Amino acid sequence: MSDQPRFVPELSPKVTDRTIIRLLRAAAVLGGGMAVTGSVLVLAASDVASWASATAFETLMAVSAAVFVWLVIARQPQNRVVWVMALPAVFGGVSVILTSV
Repeated sequence: MSDQPRFVPELSPKVTDRTIIRLLRAAAVLGGGMAVTGSVLVLAASDVASWASATAFETLMAVSAAVFVWLVIARQPQNRVVWVMALPAVFGGVSVILTSV
């Protein structure tokens, strides 16, 4: 092991915790909303077999990641794990919306 200190990148001092909370909550709402909207569109097209295969899982994943981010980010805005959990919410929502088209 080396005696050199480990480099840990810090956020810009201009980015406040409130800004991080607002951005990630917006991402969570966007992803969860797109997932639910996409599922409703797939079900409205009477394509239940298609929805049950993969879209149901993607919707569940996106909505649960969105709920996790919404609840945890206010208490731990500097936690990068919470930041990463916003990605499945957004990309899962985008995937479901694209499936419904």
